[in-house]
Amino acid sequence: MSEVFASIVWGHTWACESDHQEMHVHMHVDNTAAVACNNRHAARNPHAQMLLQILSLQEVCHNFYVTADHIPGVENVMADAGSYHPAEIAETLAGLGAVLREGSLAESSQKAYSRSWRQWVSWCTFMRYTPWLPRGATAESTAQLGGFAVFLWKFGMNRRQVGNSYGTICSKLCAVRWHHRYELRYDPGVNEQHVLLLRGIRRFTSPVAKQQRLTPSLLRRIYSLLDTVQTHHQLLRGGLVIVYFFILLRSDYLFIGKKYLPFALRLGDIQFCDENGRPARPRCAKIVGILLRGSKNSQFGKKEFRLQHISEDTVLCPVRAAHWIRQRRKKEPVQINLR
Repeated sequence: MSEVFASIVWGHTWACESDHQEMHVHMHVDNTAAVACNNRHAARNPHAQMLLQILSLQEVCHNFYVTADHIPGVENVMADAGSYHPAEIAETLAGLGAVLREGSLAESSQKAYSRSWRQWVSWCTFMRYTPWLPRGATAESTAQLGGFAVFLWKFGMNRRQVGNSYGTICSKLCAVRWHHRYELRYDPGVNEQHVLLLRGIRRFTSPVAKQQRLTPSLLRRIYSLLDTVQTHHQLLRGGLVIVYFFILLRSDYLFIGKKYLPFALRLGDIQFCDENGRPARPRCAKIVGILLRGSKNSQFGKKEFRLQHISEDTVLCPVRAAHWIRQRRKKEPVQINLR
């Protein structure tokens, strides 16, 4: 800003009459970022780009060029901070550091870590332990953290009283360590006894059952078992085909338990189009589109519209499947209760 102001005010006095020689104007600035921006003549900030354009215009009009250097001196070692008092700078940096530490976890991870920390505090209160572990690993702290892991493996601290898996236990232990780092600025860590304990938990944890892929043959088999006279079976038939062709996540189309997901597929999100992409009646449609409302299918979390063309297959056709759903559910969400 100061370089541009100086060029506008005194630029005409720096003008060089010779066409073969330019006047060199060397400025001393107390801002290192401005020095770098001026010498490189490049910036990402739109406002800084506009200032560089004005400065370049002044250089061309008055036949001079500007370079910049940082003002030497002890009092200018913090030039980027301007004339702020060191105490104000320290307070600002501390506040920014707190914001960055708070943002070290994703929003979903923050919720999971907070839930795990509440379980840790509840368990420590029940066992008459302090939730804050010492900096150095002791026999008591090792037994406390290990006991929490065993308790999670055996009971899980949930309503069903089902033990947690190895991955869930590791995540909850990480939450305990993260809260120590965030609140007390140190990591209680784990030692070799914890490593052996977790290895044993992993061995005695039942492996996760792998699910088979959804294939056209499996869809045809499911279709043969459905009673197309029942409305629920007709909706299920159309929903499975839509899920298969549009590669939907479970949360995009299912109503699980009592939780309603606002971005789940609804009847109004299904649109029928002709070959040219114009709205058409379901019976005459050649293309079907669905609107995904901020689901995880989009990396930006925004609405996304997907299209599928009609298929010659009488069973595996997304347009016919959407028509089946439209016929059966005209006012309700396109969701299936799994309970």
